[in-house]
Amino acid sequence: MSFVSIAYGARNEGLAEEKDIRRCNLHHEKWDGTGYPHRLAGEDIPIEARIVSVVDVFDALTSIRPYKEKWSEQRALEYIREQCGHHFDPELIDSFLALIHNESE
Repeated sequence: MSFVSIAYGARNEGLAEEKDIRRCNLHHEKWDGTGYPHRLAGEDIPIEARIVSVVDVFDALTSIRPYKEKWSEQRALEYIREQCGHHFDPELIDSFLALIHNESE
């Protein structure tokens, strides 16, 4: 089940506002402005979309997909670190990595 179907399910259950779901749908935008659909950059990307972007990429990398094998958590975290400031909001990556580190202790 995709995050979009989960988000719309949350909307139908009254757990999320439609405007919040629309913000999350911008999760393909990239911090450096090279994403899509609107080529938004930096803080022009809603915080909800920036958060979803990080967790969506981490989930995609650490899951088996028809087009790729599952990556190890370490490899996925290295990729996310490499993309800090390009694909992802640097402040969010710091927080995400701290959460992952604390969870693994």
